[in-house]
Amino acid sequence: GQLGPRLGLLQEIEEHPEWLGKFIYDGSESLGDALTVIVTRMRKYYIEDTEFGSGVLPQRYGSMDEVRAAGQVGNVVDAVDMDVLIASATPEQYERCTFTDASDNGFFPARITVRSGNLSSFTGVVVRDLAGWLKGSMETGFYAVKLVKKSNAKGSWYAIAAKAAGKVPADLVTQIQLAYGGDVEE
Repeated sequence: GQLGPRLGLLQEIEEHPEWLGKFIYDGSESLGDALTVIVTRMRKYYIEDTEFGSGVLPQRYGSMDEVRAAGQVGNVVDAVDMDVLIASATPEQYERCTFTDASDNGFFPARITVRSGNLSSFTGVVVRDLAGWLKGSMETGFYAVKLVKKSNAKGSWYAIAAKAAGKVPADLVTQIQLAYGGDVEE
């Protein structure tokens, strides 16, 4: 897989209280609570359902067969690694861009891991759109993603909400397809 910078969301106050409810790039920079992204790849797997913030590193399984073989059925949650290109919003972000469109808008890569509670609100939207206006090519669409606070009896957390935000210009789609060799889905 494409290793590189991670895009996380801060769920609890750590050393940077101002980062709470923000997208955090590579563990070191807040990108705010709303981004424009292009999804280039999604890969589903299963992880052990550990208590959030427990410090226990959850076991990861590539398929339901692996889950069954490990005797972990009922003890895992779905997760998806989404590789995205983030639209740069500042000169500093532009410096790290690996793609630019004809209008010189820049985009830089990151990977975000989306777990069970966030799956339908982000990956579900993309999967549904793949059968529709994306016509099977997820890299042809922009998404506006934002963090929204949710809560239930157990507490509150930030979830990702995504909505379609238009077509990616053809020249940029071509660059992405050439760079990722058409390997946009697994």
